Amino acid sequence: METIRNYLENMFANLPLTPEVVRAKNELWQMMEDKYTELKKEGKSENEAVGTVIAEFGNLDELSEDLGIRSFVKSENASSISRKQEADYGTPARNTVMSVFWPTVSCLYLCWSFLSFDWHITWIIWPTAAVIFALLKALFTNR
Repeated sequence: METIRNYLENMFANLPLTPEVVRAKNELWQMMEDKYTELKKEGKSENEAVGTVIAEFGNLDELSEDLGIRSFVKSENASSISRKQEADYGTPARNTVMSVFWPTVSCLYLCWSFLSFDWHITWIIWPTAAVIFALLKALFTNR
């Protein structure tokens, strides 16, 4: 139960302490506690019960409307999204390029290594890719 309580505290950590948010937090805690008790009575282990409760009640975005705190969650998520976008690389095209960089490098490494069997040489792709990634990141963030 302590794991669930900690998870709940983290879910609400960035929300203001208004009466509505406190009420919603208490309501959600009660629902989580009830579900946990029900699962334990069904014979679920501690870990299974905790995992199920967190999976079922773990998304505050989906629950916020039912709990009556949609405006608080929406504004909090909007500000965190805008902060994330500021930290990203700009346009969606640039974000796409940067997000596929490491999977592409991994694929190239594995293909090159399996085809040539030169494992003692192909490791060089990793430091090279790291330098290229740093250059691309600097290029994209400076624009």
